[in-house]
Amino acid sequence: MEIVVVDQETKDPLPETQILIRKESTGRPFQTELTDSSGIAIFEKLSSDASYYFEAQLPGHLWRGKTLTCAPTNPRFTIELPKEWKISLIKIITDPQPWHNRRVQIIGFLNLQFEGNALYLHKEDWEHSLAHNAIWIDTRNSECTNWKALKRGYVLLEGTFDAY
Repeated sequence: MEIVVVDQETKDPLPETQILIRKESTGRPFQTELTDSSGIAIFEKLSSDASYYFEAQLPGHLWRGKTLTCAPTNPRFTIELPKEWKISLIKIITDPQPWHNRRVQIIGFLNLQFEGNALYLHKEDWEHSLAHNAIWIDTRNSECTNWKALKRGYVLLEGTFDAY
């Protein structure tokens, strides 16, 4: 089976992306490959009647996952990854438009309070009420079930950014 890794927006191949395949039934690592200059990794050991969980890692980025179901009629999968999604909060604050409706991962000082949910550049920005150094955080549709445990402190957040 071939797995092709491409940029989500441009559809250009993403070479040197590490792909790890886990068998879904056991969860144990099964096979690891690196994509070539065409963004293709070839997995010869996958059976055509099983489901696998893949994880892909671009250089300097975290793993992302997806389940693939192998079938003799589908010998090739295309995986679309954002080329840049682990970004600085400064980039989002200074130029939010390019990040609108994109998945991002950012680090900052989180403050959760009534009508004051925000991610600040630094703790001092929160302490001095420097709201222009922060972005609003909407927790309503989050997968996180325990926001109270994260009430105030430095965090790494991943989600879809809304510039409006």
